[in-house]
Amino acid sequence: MAGETPIHTTPVSFDDARGTQVVFIFNSIHRVLKAEQTLKRAGIPFRLVPTPRPLVSDCGMAILGAREDAERIHASLAGERLRIVKLFAGDENGWWPVNLPAA
Repeated sequence: MAGETPIHTTPVSFDDARGTQVVFIFNSIHRVLKAEQTLKRAGIPFRLVPTPRPLVSDCGMAILGAREDAERIHASLAGERLRIVKLFAGDENGWWPVNLPAA
């Protein structure tokens, strides 16, 4: 698997998310751009990135943040009623799907 980061299939809870980063995936570029505006206003550090290919997304862009900011990111997005399609946590050792907490 040289150069490939493994994608794990067993979801973990939000509190048990592994790795140093989180990727929030949306189903439209409009939602990603609204998420970008929301997080900038909230002063939460993040990056707008192409969705990592193995994580797939219809819109092709995602929000990447530090694991320690995951709950703040989620709360800010939930406050704007932005629908997150998938959340992954991980790093170069792999990505784990994360069960989203109820908004």
